[in-house]
Amino acid sequence: MTGPDEETQGGVGWFCVRCVFRSGGDSASRMYEERLTLWRAEGFDEAIASA
Repeated sequence: MTGPDEETQGGVGWFCVRCVFRSGGDSASRMYEERLTLWRAEGFDEAIASA
């Protein structure tokens, strides 16, 4: 069963992509930044490429 959004959007759905970045210039740095972004895409691969 499909919802109204799925029928009108041609299979495009919502995907959340999580990216983790290490901050600081040296390899001993323990500072990290995490980003969660929300994308409309036809699949996981397209959402990841958009992020």
